[in-house]
Amino acid sequence: FAWMLVAAWYVTHNVPFVSDALTEIMNTSACSVMFKLFLNIFKTQQMVGSLELAAKAVAAEELVPRSTYFPYAIAGPLICGFLGGCGEMFLPVSTGLQPIEVGKVWNVRAAFFCPIVYFVATRLCGCDSLDAKMAICLLRLAGDLFPAHRDALLEVGTSTIYKRTKLRSTPLPIVVPVKEA
Repeated sequence: FAWMLVAAWYVTHNVPFVSDALTEIMNTSACSVMFKLFLNIFKTQQMVGSLELAAKAVAAEELVPRSTYFPYAIAGPLICGFLGGCGEMFLPVSTGLQPIEVGKVWNVRAAFFCPIVYFVATRLCGCDSLDAKMAICLLRLAGDLFPAHRDALLEVGTSTIYKRTKLRSTPLPIVVPVKEA
């Protein structure tokens, strides 16, 4: 399996006519949508796999006493689901926070919301895990395909949260300047 990955990487980066042909193919709208769908399926699998693995690991742990308030772990699986959804953005570690310095990034927002949606749907609402996976995959895909509508909905949601919690009267701008020390 690894040799296929190495061969694909080599051909894509070191054979110019293949790289140029792939760029032309990816610029067509049909292929763009298809690869966005494939990416969202992959990301959904990463998020859900990380979340479920963390939930099983916490449930199998015998050294730490169980919570008297919650029947299952919440924080660990949600954090692992978030990192499964966007953790690679910050690798290698030398990049730091560079991927999010340009503003509010959809991949980070989706990686935050989708594990919560999956967790609530499967643990609290009793939905089948495959149906919940499909829902968050479609949510991510809709956010990728319709960015203007996505930003408008998120703006309404964040404004409502800010008004209800009285933290801020208006949400932060999309691009937040970062000052270097």
